[in-house]
Amino acid sequence: MLRAGTSCVSFTLHSEVVEIHQFNGQNIQGRLGSSSLITARLTILHVTGERALSFRPVLIFADSLDVERYRELRVLLKWR
Repeated sequence: MLRAGTSCVSFTLHSEVVEIHQFNGQNIQGRLGSSSLITARLTILHVTGERALSFRPVLIFADSLDVERYRELRVLLKWR
C-alpha cells in the first residue's frame, strides 16, 4: 500500500493544519477533524480537505514512530 502514489509517507502537524506528504511527491493540506481517534496503539487522524465532504484518514501505528514521538503526538492531539 505504501507504493501507491497517494500513500502517506509522512505528515507535518501545525496546530490545526495537517500537511500530508505523499509517495508521488505531492503535498496536500487539510484541517484536523474532530473525529480523530487516539489510542495507545493506533491513532487515526481525520483530515478534512477544502471541500466540505472531502476527508482522508491517516493511520499512525505506535510501532511506526519512536516511543517518545508517538507519546508527544498523542498528548498534543488529546489536549488540542
